[in-house]
Amino acid sequence: DDVGFGGKDPLAGKYTWERNGLEVLVKAQLPDATQPRDVLAEFFPRRISVSVKGALLLSGTPAMDLDWEECYWDMNREEEMQDDPQAKLWLLIHLHKKDAEKVRWPDHLLMEHLELPDEEDENEAAGYS
Repeated sequence: DDVGFGGKDPLAGKYTWERNGLEVLVKAQLPDATQPRDVLAEFFPRRISVSVKGALLLSGTPAMDLDWEECYWDMNREEEMQDDPQAKLWLLIHLHKKDAEKVRWPDHLLMEHLELPDEEDENEAAGYS
């Protein structure tokens, strides 16, 4: 099964992602005043781009081919506090894998992140292992 925590934005910490079987779910907290019209998302088989209020959130080459016509995004408040005015607003980006039943998403969300050292590598290099 391709399920479980995937990782977080290695550059700015703006999002986290997890494996949910047929899809990868990317989750980013939004400012409370964000409206759907503030989100611009483009999905292609080998490229994704998502910005909020003109600021780039996620852009690059997915670590595997997408079933791009099935990819989408939505906005939601934390489920357990739906009516709580303090509940955080989240952008949920659903990336559907091409040939999802046969493949597992790699350990990185975007190909551009493949070259970046992960936290374990950084700690090892600094002598903290």
